[in-house]
Amino acid sequence: MHFQGVRDDGDALEKLLSLERPFIASLVPIFMDKSLKNNGKNVLERVYSEEQYYPPWFVGALRKIGKNPNIIWAQEGMFHYCEPCFEEFEKNGGRKNNSAPDPFHEHLCVSNWKGQNLEEQLKSIKEGKTLISDLTGIVPRVYCPPNHLHNKETLLAARNLGFKYFNVRNFMNLQAYNEDGLTILPEAKIGEMHNETSPVIYTYYGNLIDDFESHSEMLDKSEKGFKIREKPEFKAAVNQVAVQGYKKLRDWKKRFG
Repeated sequence: MHFQGVRDDGDALEKLLSLERPFIASLVPIFMDKSLKNNGKNVLERVYSEEQYYPPWFVGALRKIGKNPNIIWAQEGMFHYCEPCFEEFEKNGGRKNNSAPDPFHEHLCVSNWKGQNLEEQLKSIKEGKTLISDLTGIVPRVYCPPNHLHNKETLLAARNLGFKYFNVRNFMNLQAYNEDGLTILPEAKIGEMHNETSPVIYTYYGNLIDDFESHSEMLDKSEKGFKIREKPEFKAAVNQVAVQGYKKLRDWKKRFG
């Protein structure tokens, strides 16, 4: 469950918890603190509207449910956007024009095929993990790179910062496997390819608000634990290319329609 668009008063969360089924809860650190700036630049209202930040009731709820045994906590980046891409995105019309490039990634940028170096990723991920822990007492065990875009440095940074699991987008029907001290958890979006066989399927809290019944059905099959397989080197490499290519193709479609 990716917690973005927390725009209710907690009804959907209460229903979700009442099911008493295990799930991964992915939190975005920047949405916890409206005062934060990125390299001296405002984030509030420039990048994200006030309504996109977590409401006080939700941060308070996190403090209460942080040790719920049915929840595995995940962290999704720190700022959850790329500053150079965001500036270009705004010049091209921003959200009003659904312009390109999509700026909502952090570690690897498919616009110029560059990304943060290891030191930058360590700093960013650590800052986000500390923010979550300081405000809620939660210590995330899963790392999910924003927009599923990452590189080897992201894996190394996550492992060095104490994460046990790492989410990747599942385009190749992958199963959970170990890599460099991390358990890789491929996830497929509910209703899309491989969501019937993927070890993790995901949706957004906003979808739960809009249609709880259909989106909560995925929890009926939810079980704790993952069967870990040997890393499928070729399929994993192809999956990585597919994730990056999908994001690049999306930008091209926006640019050239």
